Amino acid sequence: RSSDLRLLILIDQFEELFRYHKTAKADAAAFTALLLGAATHPDVYVVITMRSEFLGDCSLYPDLPEAINAGLFLTPSLTPEQMADAIQLPARLAPFNGEVDDELVRKLVKEAKNHNDQLPLLQHALMRLWDQAGENKYLTRKDLDKLGGLDACLNAHVEEAYNELDDEQKAIAEIMFRALTERSKEKRDTRRPVSWSKIAQLIG
Repeated sequence: RSSDLRLLILIDQFEELFRYHKTAKADAAAFTALLLGAATHPDVYVVITMRSEFLGDCSLYPDLPEAINAGLFLTPSLTPEQMADAIQLPARLAPFNGEVDDELVRKLVKEAKNHNDQLPLLQHALMRLWDQAGENKYLTRKDLDKLGGLDACLNAHVEEAYNELDDEQKAIAEIMFRALTERSKEKRDTRRPVSWSKIAQLIG
């Protein structure tokens, strides 16, 4: 073993642990204890990512809040200028060599600031805009208006996909989506993994 070897443990979406706390409390606690123990080793680094609204749930586990406080980094929101760069600069890269109109950039930045999930919404809207543009590599505000704006873009895409299903498939899709998501008392939406056998049982 090399003396300069280091181990990085990266856990994305750590908030999923709190869902397991409801059904497998001992396993979730044991997992957390192992992580905290590993983090005390001088050659081990533990990084977790988590939605900020779940920080309070960390108090479910001894020593976890203290460990998080010792190395907490809250990802700051993008400034309007950074948001504009995220919209425009990737389009200009070769071999695409596209361009996003300044008026469209201002509209997207203005509409995105009202959302917690700014970047995923922007990513989806821009994907739809480029798909719609075809050979035209110049996006304008009119292109976004055709999609109903940033707020309506995702919902319209979902409805479009849903309406391609027949009646039986629509019924199955509804059951699946209800099974795969849950909303807490605090109105927080989280994923709820379900086995194929359970889904098959639900949809008959």
